[in-house]
Amino acid sequence: MRKEVILLEVDDPAKAFWFCNGFISHNLYELVDALKKIDQSSFKHHVNDRKNDIAKWVEDILTDKKLSKRLYRVKTLKTTISKVEQRLVQYTKIAKRKNSNLIKPVKAY
Repeated sequence: MRKEVILLEVDDPAKAFWFCNGFISHNLYELVDALKKIDQSSFKHHVNDRKNDIAKWVEDILTDKKLSKRLYRVKTLKTTISKVEQRLVQYTKIAKRKNSNLIKPVKAY
């Protein structure tokens, strides 16, 4: 069984998550930061009963199926932030394990 590689960061601006208010996220850290700064109307533009742009980006671009499944189920800003932060904690634990090659690291900014 082949293990899936999770991409934590995108270098290509075309693959970044672009919020309708102009914020841009290249990784989950920037995503959480932007989510903490946006208002409800900006959030609802991306996450509503018809779509979840954030979950789709996490699934299609970062290839984190586990997080995307969790995000597809939530519709509130607070819960979305919480789910992404929880996943970042999991990434930290994984990264501390020796010989962890499941995650490509995020560059320091």
